[in-house]
Amino acid sequence: MQPTTLSDYLARYAGETELAYLIERIASACWSISQLVGASALHGNLGASDQINTQREVQKPLDILADEVFARSARGNSGACCERRRA
Repeated sequence: MQPTTLSDYLARYAGETELAYLIERIASACWSISQLVGASALHGNLGASDQINTQREVQKPLDILADEVFARSARGNSGACCERRRA
C-alpha cells in the first residue's frame, strides 16, 4: 500500500479547492522554514536583529525569515488570506 500524500488527501476530502490550495501553500511554507532552520547556523541567521515586533519584542533573524516565507505563501493565495500587516 502506497502512502497517501497531502495533495491526494485534500483532493479526496477537502471539498473546496481554494481551501486545499491554501493548506498546500502552508505545508510548502513549513517545509521551506524547516530548511531555513536546518541551515541557519551556516548562514548566520542566529541571534537577535534590530527589528521589534508588535509585542515590542526583539525579533530573531529566523522569526523574520519565517514571517517572509508565510507572507509570500499568503500572497500566492488569491482569496483565502489577508494581507500582511506591518507594525
